[in-house]
Amino acid sequence: MQASEEQKLYEIDNEVALTDFEDYAATYEEEVAAEVAFQANENARTNQPVQEDIPGAPSGWKKPCHPPDWKEPKARTAAGEPDEFATIDNPGGWSQYTYRPKFEVKKNGKYQRYCLPTGAMPVPADLSGKRSIGGYDFHYTGWTRPEDIPVYRSGTTRDTPFPDNRKTRTKKI
Repeated sequence: MQASEEQKLYEIDNEVALTDFEDYAATYEEEVAAEVAFQANENARTNQPVQEDIPGAPSGWKKPCHPPDWKEPKARTAAGEPDEFATIDNPGGWSQYTYRPKFEVKKNGKYQRYCLPTGAMPVPADLSGKRSIGGYDFHYTGWTRPEDIPVYRSGTTRDTPFPDNRKTRTKKI
């Protein structure tokens, strides 16, 4: 008899938790919609471009971009640099200001590669387009979980690995 009462309490507790999460999710969606509407109105009022939402970046962070007076440099084709920026392997979609050519460190050095200011280079793609090295796959434009991989942490997302519904609570019995 006591086991069935505990089971009922457990089911009621789960139902309350699910309702709490649904309320939380609905409130969050309303807040996000209100923030998007406010930003669009503010951008229109101040004639500013719409800010890009960059997953994982702090709020308000902007991608590095060139100064207003910057001009694209001419390709050093004599040193071996590709003449068209669009033809290089650029999986991150980096700008020409950020993703720069590197040359040997000597007078009239030969072209070596394109890389970021930190020296980081993309992992080259194989014939199928997959970018892997040392058993690790690299996804420059995001990763989507294949349907055959189960979800082990319900309620989590890339940006919220520890949602409120996953936090422990003390039960009142």
